[in-house]
Amino acid sequence: FSDPAKVIHYMGEGFSEFTALLYIPSTRPLEMQFGDPKFGPRLYINRVLIQENCEQLLPTYLRFVKGVVDCPDLPLNVSRETLQDNPRLTRIQKNVTKNVLKALQELKDEDRESYLKFYAHLGDILKEGLPQDFDNHERIADLLMFESVNTPRGEMISLTEYIEQMPDEQEQIYYLTGERREVLEHTPYLEVFKDRGWDVLLLTEPIDEFVIPHLPEYQERPLKAANEEKLDSDSSEDLEKTTEE
Repeated sequence: FSDPAKVIHYMGEGFSEFTALLYIPSTRPLEMQFGDPKFGPRLYINRVLIQENCEQLLPTYLRFVKGVVDCPDLPLNVSRETLQDNPRLTRIQKNVTKNVLKALQELKDEDRESYLKFYAHLGDILKEGLPQDFDNHERIADLLMFESVNTPRGEMISLTEYIEQMPDEQEQIYYLTGERREVLEHTPYLEVFKDRGWDVLLLTEPIDEFVIPHLPEYQERPLKAANEEKLDSDSSEDLEKTTEE
């Protein structure tokens, strides 16, 4: 990549020794915009190329990551079929996945602008990990970003930042899904939350309504659809009337 968002270079130790050099792009790679591209880093054994795209090295929700992995303790006569059930490769995948998510968290914490650029292009793919990867569920949730009722248009907050801004009496994280922010902002369901000063996340990606149910809570705070919550408000009668209309 000519403009990587993050470069990861490290050596794995323990049950399986290996060296990894990985690139996280800042924008969606051209080959991912058309068709069904192959993914996975190149797999080397003692600097001998074994497989151009080793899908067993990364889960599909990290398919935008490119690079190389060199593992000296795999047999040179390994085949594509034996790779699928190789326990060493499974351990390497867990290690590589953890380090990619760690690198993304570092990018988010240290260079928010670069992370938001990455997220704008590849955040929808990253969200696929919620129903896929239970072991890294919390790490993936930490990386999610959303617009909300209380944030200016074009700006985003994380779930952690949402919780930090919650009033003491608010116990749940609220969200609304829809096609566009402009439509969601004018839904009558938001009136009661505005009256209380509670923020609501605005989820406008098509994938959101499929993956968010796989995130029932975050930091022990339940996630709840705002249009399914019944709250009393000074304007509750007007809200009910407007909703009926």
